[in-house]
Amino acid sequence: MRFLPQKLSGVFYRFACRTAFLLAPALAGCASSPALRAAEAHDLPTLAREIETEIKANDLTAAEARAIAKAVSVHAVQNAKGDSGLKTLEAYGRCSRVLDSAFEKRSNDTDEIAASAALTRLENGQLSPDDARESASRSGVHMLWRAVDARALIRPEDGAARRERLVDGDQEVRVAALRASADAGDIADADILADAARLDPYPLARTLAIRAIARTAMGERAVLTLRDLWTRADDDARQSIADAWATERIIDAGGRRELWWAAEHHHGAPAIAAAAALARFKGDGWSEAIGVLARAIESGDTKDRVFAIGVAPAHEQVIEEALRKAIDDKDDAVVVAVAWRLLSGVGRNTVEEKDRKALVAKLLEYAKSSTTRGFQAQKALAKTGVREVLPLLDKQIKLADTRARETTGVAYVDLGEAAKAAPLIADKDLGVRAAVACALVESDK
Repeated sequence: MRFLPQKLSGVFYRFACRTAFLLAPALAGCASSPALRAAEAHDLPTLAREIETEIKANDLTAAEARAIAKAVSVHAVQNAKGDSGLKTLEAYGRCSRVLDSAFEKRSNDTDEIAASAALTRLENGQLSPDDARESASRSGVHMLWRAVDARALIRPEDGAARRERLVDGDQEVRVAALRASADAGDIADADILADAARLDPYPLARTLAIRAIARTAMGERAVLTLRDLWTRADDDARQSIADAWATERIIDAGGRRELWWAAEHHHGAPAIAAAAALARFKGDGWSEAIGVLARAIESGDTKDRVFAIGVAPAHEQVIEEALRKAIDDKDDAVVVAVAWRLLSGVGRNTVEEKDRKALVAKLLEYAKSSTTRGFQAQKALAKTGVREVLPLLDKQIKLADTRARETTGVAYVDLGEAAKAAPLIADKDLGVRAAVACALVESDK
């Protein structure tokens, strides 16, 4: 094609590749488009140009957009290194199950990024504890490999080693051991878990300790241990305790009683969490829990009301009535949250057309603004398939605000507009690239 002008050459190349199935013997070199080759090489400036060229020629298909997204993601994970490597793995961790082969390949090294990849695979259930221990023993020069080893300590014979890691000086090792303890359900961990829930300086570790307590074979003892923790816990920890009381092992060993008590005698997010947990189980305290949630939707702090709107069982008549009443509230955050919940349908019933139009109109007004509230409205509209939001998304795809670009890209994917989302796969910001690429690769599941 050297004898053709450059622009015409590109047009011919794309035409030939799109018809390669007819001309396969002569066009073996067309296995991938220029955009896909740039993605595989992680040449983001070239990728951005090639995507724009294909979009202008109306040549970019949804399948190619997903292939480009996967190529960028795979390259990023497999080549993660240096100070930014852990951030890269964290960014693409949201779709690590789909990218498991890339995480597996990256885990075959011995550095801390390989350990992070192995830990992700172990947490996803895609790496066996036995294989994780073997990799850690072979590669354990870096501290994070100790966390991999700790996360794999779930067998009955691992108890002593796991309890040693539960009080380790490194917080990543403690966190991994706490996750392992939740899987092991060993009553011998109980005292250390209670101390960790009270005293560990790392908030995530305290939360994981609370969850692990509920998974041990302690029954009523676990319930009372959590009640003791509640008295000195902050609101975040109390929400975790409420969730713990609602777990299968202890809901009928006193968990229901404590949830009823917490919902009735406390306020704010902890009471809402307790009521929401109790509302999942018919029986004593159920109707009281529904009442707590309905009242929380109707009044209180904005944050608590939005929380209640999100967790309350909308198919229950009392809750539905509270939601419909709140749609005309003066608080914008409440209105957006309610509109999203109602637009998604109540229970098994889809929203009526007249109501849908009113809810869409409300959300579109908020969606015009590139603010936190506007982004929430855009997400709500896209998640519920409202294509009227597309013109607003088209206007903000090139804004400087990374939240605007990320919201736009993911919303495009939710609406089935893969080609429109594609330019953001080459975005200069890692968070935007990863969020949009992950949305695309997961849309093909």
